[in-house]
Amino acid sequence: MGYSMSLSSEPPLSRAFLESVVATVHEPLLVLDASLRVVMASDAFLARFHVQRADTEQHLLHELGGGCWNIPGLRELLIGVLERGAVLGNHEVQHPFKDQGPRTVRLNARRLAPPSGSEQAMLLLAIEDVTGHEQERDAAQLASIVRSSRDGIISKNLDGIIQSWNRGAQLLFGYTAEEAIGQPISMLIPADHLDDEPRILERIRAGEAIEHYETTRMRKDGSLIDISLTVSPMLDASGRIVGASKVARDVSESRRSRDALRESEERLRESHVRLAEADRRKNEFLAMLAHEMRNPLAPIRNALEILRQANHHSETTLSAIAMMERQVAQMVHLVDDLIDVNRITRGKIELRRVAVDLATILRQAVEVAQPICDQKGVLLTLDFPAERVVLDADPLRLIQALGNLLHNACKFTDKGGNVWLDVRREGDQVELWVRDSGIGISADQLPRIFELFVQGDLSLERSSGGLGIGLSLARNLVELHGGTVRASSAGRGRGSEFVVRLPIAMALDSPDEDGPLVATIETPAIASHRILVVDDNRDAAESLAMLLELSGHETRLAFDGLEAVALSAQFLPEVVLLDIGLPKMNGYEVAARIRALPGGDATLLIALTGWGHDEERQRSAQAGFDGHLVKPVFPDALLKLIAERLDRP
Repeated sequence: MGYSMSLSSEPPLSRAFLESVVATVHEPLLVLDASLRVVMASDAFLARFHVQRADTEQHLLHELGGGCWNIPGLRELLIGVLERGAVLGNHEVQHPFKDQGPRTVRLNARRLAPPSGSEQAMLLLAIEDVTGHEQERDAAQLASIVRSSRDGIISKNLDGIIQSWNRGAQLLFGYTAEEAIGQPISMLIPADHLDDEPRILERIRAGEAIEHYETTRMRKDGSLIDISLTVSPMLDASGRIVGASKVARDVSESRRSRDALRESEERLRESHVRLAEADRRKNEFLAMLAHEMRNPLAPIRNALEILRQANHHSETTLSAIAMMERQVAQMVHLVDDLIDVNRITRGKIELRRVAVDLATILRQAVEVAQPICDQKGVLLTLDFPAERVVLDADPLRLIQALGNLLHNACKFTDKGGNVWLDVRREGDQVELWVRDSGIGISADQLPRIFELFVQGDLSLERSSGGLGIGLSLARNLVELHGGTVRASSAGRGRGSEFVVRLPIAMALDSPDEDGPLVATIETPAIASHRILVVDDNRDAAESLAMLLELSGHETRLAFDGLEAVALSAQFLPEVVLLDIGLPKMNGYEVAARIRALPGGDATLLIALTGWGHDEERQRSAQAGFDGHLVKPVFPDALLKLIAERLDRP
């Protein structure tokens, strides 16, 4: 019950009148004095809160019931009503009361004028227990939620018979409440899911809840729907499990999304596998391509050397020979880059680090690029450091990287242009600046200039050839040394700049006294030997034999593995130059057969092949080869190796 106390006047009240009012009202009432001591208590208050009049009247409010009326903040509110004449209306508090447990009470209070003969104002406090009202309100809210929910909310007993059915269930399954209530829940379960219900009921009887169980159910029209079920036990007043409540949500769309995502992930995995396979095949193709490109280069280089050794050449012929030698060298350079970039992408490059003088590396890198600079009429200017700088590096790989940068700069600079190589010391790092006055790099190409197979200007009038791997290879080799490479350009026609930074191992303020990193190979004077040349490429075998005969050696030729073994037994060669990839019997097996022949253990076996990886070199050594040369071989290098092994004093 609520009380409206909106009178603004405070007429004097007699005590008899107050007692009459308190006795008449059938709701809990208290009359309090200015100190919040109970002056009067209604019978309804005594009955409702199970207290005696003697334990209530003339006691302070907060002491009642063993202190259960010591409600936080209540005294301050009531004192405010007394002092300011305000009205406390419909103030609800939740609080535990003695022998009552937690209750919700609604409080209304107003100040009363002092009774006749009293100078103190009094307070009328009306108390209404609205705990039941709150439960009813909660129940009404819950019922509203159930009615308005788009989820299907269903209750059933322990026999699986539907007891309640909301509008969401009707929208989900197509049955009205009249059609569904009283029917077994199994009418919603398709035949292949009928074993769901016994398992669910078993868990409900055990007091278990089921959270977000995804399954399939059947609509009134026979169509199937994917749902997520949450099932909870229902208890009666005594706490006994009497049934289950179910919340069913349509997850068809989310399941379709998950299925689509799963299919996309599967397609992505398949694409990854296909890409990995394509990458593997690409690597195999590049390795095979490089190998196959080496084979025709070998007879070409041999033939050029034969021509050069012939007498009475005109100046024109010598110029043509030099031009072809440059082109062969360029092809060898491209093949080497192709092999190395393929190995780097597969993590197969291992550096052979030594302490090496930077000036020596720079001189030999310049030697790599000088031919193309001379050919194009480009001036290559060097500025070496005065101090000696030593790096912890693989010298051949650094020469390759810097040679590629210089070669690239010369290639893209027109006749009469300039290429500069400057070296600067920056703390514990050294910077190598390769600058040119060439065609430059456009802003859109600059971010991708180090990517594999990316080339600069590909217009017909500016086509400079190449595979687009030199810069990528240079950057990778520098990074393997713990360094960096960056590129910059002001744009088309304004040149370009590449800066290499490398860590210094040590620096000495003394001139470079070391000789060249790789000694110049000179053709040695060697004795005549019996040499068997084995290669299924007839041009390569015959041209190499011609070169060896020009140097005074006796040669025989074999074009497959079986023929090589047979000739070795007859010819008794001192040296066998043996290709690995042979028909009928591969080079490794041929080597083993030759070693098994009488005197075969003294034969100098040299692998002469298009395969130059470390793995191939290790395998040839394990197979009993004394040396491993990669096609196209320099004739001087071959003769030097033979001399070192057979003509030692």
